[in-house]
Amino acid sequence: MVKKFLIPFLLFIAAPYLSFADMMTIDVDTAVNIALSKNQDIRQYEQDVQAAQAKVQQTVASLYYPDINLGLTFTYLDQDTVNSGNPVVLGVTNVNVWADNYSASLKVNKPIFLGFTLLNSLKLQQINLELAKKKLDSKKNDIIYQAKKDFYNLFLLRENIRLTEEMNIQLSNTLKFTKANYNAGMVSKYDLIRMEVQYQNNQPKLLKLRNAYKIAVMGFLQNLGLPQDTAADFKGSIFDITNIGIPGYGVDQSTVLAKSNDITLIGMQFSMETLKVSKDMAAAGYYPSLNGFFNLGADYKKNTDAAIDADRVFKPSWNFGLALSIPIDDWIPGSKTEASLAEMDSSIEKIKIAMKQYEDAVSLQVKTLYMQIDEANSTLAGQNANVAQAKLGLKLANEKFYAGTISSLDLSDAQILYSQALANYLQAIFDYASAVLKLRRMTGVDSFEKIEKK
Repeated sequence: MVKKFLIPFLLFIAAPYLSFADMMTIDVDTAVNIALSKNQDIRQYEQDVQAAQAKVQQTVASLYYPDINLGLTFTYLDQDTVNSGNPVVLGVTNVNVWADNYSASLKVNKPIFLGFTLLNSLKLQQINLELAKKKLDSKKNDIIYQAKKDFYNLFLLRENIRLTEEMNIQLSNTLKFTKANYNAGMVSKYDLIRMEVQYQNNQPKLLKLRNAYKIAVMGFLQNLGLPQDTAADFKGSIFDITNIGIPGYGVDQSTVLAKSNDITLIGMQFSMETLKVSKDMAAAGYYPSLNGFFNLGADYKKNTDAAIDADRVFKPSWNFGLALSIPIDDWIPGSKTEASLAEMDSSIEKIKIAMKQYEDAVSLQVKTLYMQIDEANSTLAGQNANVAQAKLGLKLANEKFYAGTISSLDLSDAQILYSQALANYLQAIFDYASAVLKLRRMTGVDSFEKIEKK
């Protein structure tokens, strides 16, 4: 009997501790580290780097290693063919053809000079490898920025839920008080209905915020590379975001850093380098090509050095040589090679124009972020004053309402005004920090290299 009640009791006592044991505590730094180690987008970019490295190795092999092929052949002839190939002279069969035939060959081919094509192919793959690494680094920095922004967005949603819940409690209390006054004949039916409508209208808003928070949590965990149903305890506050410092650079230096960190601009630079190398490869049409070859063969056939009907032996044969090809048509004005080079030149100039336009866009974005940060700072001061004013207004409205000098509608308006003022203040904090985080991302302040050095 004791065991019957003791075991459930112990499980009841231990349940909270068991649940906390499975709970993952995540602060902003932990979130960043988890994302860098588990985010699936990063894993894909890492595979791109490995693929690019493999292509470099392939090109190195083509540049330095010859093509070597071993061939083995077995041929079986029908008896009529064998007989027709072995004539009988004076009653003696001169055996020259056998039903079973064997041969082996070894072929070695090596391009010696192809107008620097192989060397330029290696340069091309090395450029692609370097770009793949840059894209991986950029993706890691994007993940850091997004993880921080999404982390603090969870606390913004939490605060909005808290505000809406507090307002819900106040509306509920006001509704109860209004009902009591209505029953006592102190307020009209219209005032009661309006109070009920305001309370009911707040319920979908609260539900929507709670659902938005749940969705944000699942999306956040997924972006970190964790299962969506991971039990997590998020440590922090929306006000922690105010500790994020503005990069200690001027606008001009920030612009230079932003240009050097922008992956789109980096991609354009690599595209231009790729076109230059491709142009050199196209120019290979003007150069002669030189190939070397070596062939070794062995046929299992009659030993001609022996007497009639001698056994077969493997008879080797070999040869080697050089093959030189000199282009003629590529030197003719208006040739395909000349047109190809002209096309490359146009593409290079086009990328230069696009790069200049994009650099101007990056410069404008940096200047805009600094302006947004200044605006957000100014807005924060105003919103803080609005909160203080609305809080005092709500306090006075409560006193007047319970003293019977204002209606429930007036109190409700004061409650809404205070909640909206506080929500606007929190949103202003988040907008300010988002602009700062974006600027830190663009200038490379929040880079994964700095995190790994810690």
